Amino acid sequence: MHEALDATTSLDNDLKLLQLNNDKWIKIKEVINILKMFIRTTNMISSAKYPMLASTIPIYNYLIDELEICYNNSNNSYEIATTISAGLNKLKSYYIKTNDMAIYNIAIKNDINDDDSLLDHISGNRKRCKVEQQNKVELYLSTPQANRKQDVLK
Repeated sequence: MHEALDATTSLDNDLKLLQLNNDKWIKIKEVINILKMFIRTTNMISSAKYPMLASTIPIYNYLIDELEICYNNSNNSYEIATTISAGLNKLKSYYIKTNDMAIYNIAIKNDINDDDSLLDHISGNRKRCKVEQQNKVELYLSTPQANRKQDVLK
């Protein structure tokens, strides 16, 4: 893509001002790598016939973990680090809402196949939660019902 765009911009004098230097191409590659994480997690969630908390929450865990690894990369430019930080903050603001729900403990009980690193990550989270599953079921069942008029997204 780099060569094709450079060839196009170098042929037209009006476009020469828009030609990207190597630093900008490096930033584009960094952005592409970050977007690939979102594509992968979106495809995982979208491929399920019925996306359930049992699969979506661990996928969000995976995405947050991967973004944190990327954020801690000392080679990132300031712009990339700031963008990743904003994305992490937004994801975490939604994630906290699910973490506070008693239903979360029930939802993560489902079995998930572990055929790659994403599913290994999900499976690892599920195994940690299985240890206290019985106590969590009892906790959920003893929790009073939420107000039906409550907006869970606030």
